[in-house]
Amino acid sequence: LRSLRDLTRPHASRDLQSNTHLYMLLSAVSVAVTVGSSRTTSSVRAGPARMVGSFDPASPVLTADDLRDGLSRALDGGLQRKHVALLGSTGSIGTQSLDIAREYPDYFEVVSLAAGSNVDLLAQQVAEFRPKVVGLADASKEQELRDRIRALGAAVPEIVAGAEGGTAV
Repeated sequence: LRSLRDLTRPHASRDLQSNTHLYMLLSAVSVAVTVGSSRTTSSVRAGPARMVGSFDPASPVLTADDLRDGLSRALDGGLQRKHVALLGSTGSIGTQSLDIAREYPDYFEVVSLAAGSNVDLLAQQVAEFRPKVVGLADASKEQELRDRIRALGAAVPEIVAGAEGGTAV
């Protein structure tokens, strides 16, 4: 347990900020590991621990070393490469999830993406991750998406536009 005295040390806020950033990464990895998983382990189901601020918690708080160890075990624990189907790939959480897939290509394969209407960013994502299926909510922008993907020199995957776009992914 962290004491109030530990949290008031000069470097404590920096440590807490560092732990929070690692916690956010692990939360996103936990989501990404769960997507497309053919089996679920108790560590994935348990969910992340809650980070605390400036008071002594009632339960233990994970340290940065604990979080790094958990990530290492999750990635090196014999898990098969996960297939990721991402809804909202051009949004904030979607782009952060793709950052993780980019950082750990041996562990995550993006097989499908879906987005609303941001064809600029979606075309870049398609060119980089080469998904098999792409969903686009705004059917009026389907041809523009196809043109942008071709302009980037990438193969055009199956594109499902309109209301069916999200369910096809």
